[in-house]
Amino acid sequence: MDTTERGLARRLQLRQALVWLEAARGDSHAALLRGLDDDPRAHWGRLRERPLTRSGTGDRVAARHASVTAAQSSPALRLVPLPDLAGGPGGLPWPDAEAGSPDHADQAWQRALERAGEGPDLVDVARDAAVGTLAAAWGLGPDAEQTLRTAAVGAAGALDAPFYAQSGARTRAIAQAVAALRRLVPEGAAGGLAVAVAGTSMATDLVTDAVVLGLSPDGEPGLSRNLWDQDPDRVRRTVLETLRLAPPVRLEAATAETGCVLAGEEIEAGERVVSHLGAANRDPEVFSCPDRFDPDRSADELAAVRVPGAAGTDALSFAVTCAARGLLALAALRPRSATGLRVRRTAAPVSPSLLACPVVSG
Repeated sequence: MDTTERGLARRLQLRQALVWLEAARGDSHAALLRGLDDDPRAHWGRLRERPLTRSGTGDRVAARHASVTAAQSSPALRLVPLPDLAGGPGGLPWPDAEAGSPDHADQAWQRALERAGEGPDLVDVARDAAVGTLAAAWGLGPDAEQTLRTAAVGAAGALDAPFYAQSGARTRAIAQAVAALRRLVPEGAAGGLAVAVAGTSMATDLVTDAVVLGLSPDGEPGLSRNLWDQDPDRVRRTVLETLRLAPPVRLEAATAETGCVLAGEEIEAGERVVSHLGAANRDPEVFSCPDRFDPDRSADELAAVRVPGAAGTDALSFAVTCAARGLLALAALRPRSATGLRVRRTAAPVSPSLLACPVVSG
């Protein structure tokens, strides 16, 4: 290991140590950054006790729905783009994102399901379909599509690294994967690198979590029986409710470009404000039965779901389109249970993706 690598490893270890120390002291934000808790709801509840919290990590933390909304709309706060990525303008286009066109997604899902065979792993199928959708949109040949697939897997952790330092080996792997993806992006492609790094991961998580939540006994009564209705409006509601209850991006950071007031507190220029989207989307002040998966929520509640802001719009639009078309494609498969132990990736405060999710159809 040369001097540069030793220096990188040391800096990463120091950043990890700070998070672990503050988590041991009872700092809920630090505990969530550590990314080890299977159920973050207790930490989210503690963070929502105040409009804004100062963490021992140095972050100012917003977890209430009103505080997160204010942080996303404050002109003094510049949303930090997805790592080294450029997003599009604000809003949540539905479902006409260029890179996630329904035609591309339908064909990619059909091919992915045909390759999967019986008893498929839903994580593999959903990732295969997302990569296939993007490859078709970008006009990539078979070799380039395989490179895209390999690099998309290798970039896992790119969204988490700015919040929780990954290991030295993981950091190098992410950098190499992102470099490979950058070489594949066509000039002028909508969303570009953001879609390749974040969009494919988000699309995979949205589909997988929608199925897992839909088959859960904690969901809306009878949901598992009508999850596979081929009703575009119901599919749209299912995706939006999945964005609320299991957001593929749980954290969003913004930097104060000037001093400002947020949630009644002074924020100094240069301070980082971290919004916990997952906590805001379960705020009982806004959502009835906030821990229940219910796509039939009121239009007002679904419209209140907090999603990544301008820094992730193109990636999110791509993911939403892929997920919606995927749920329609899965209607023919009709998964009735998700088998085996479902394990989520650790050290992942932003995107705790499922590593595997075998399903039984019927």
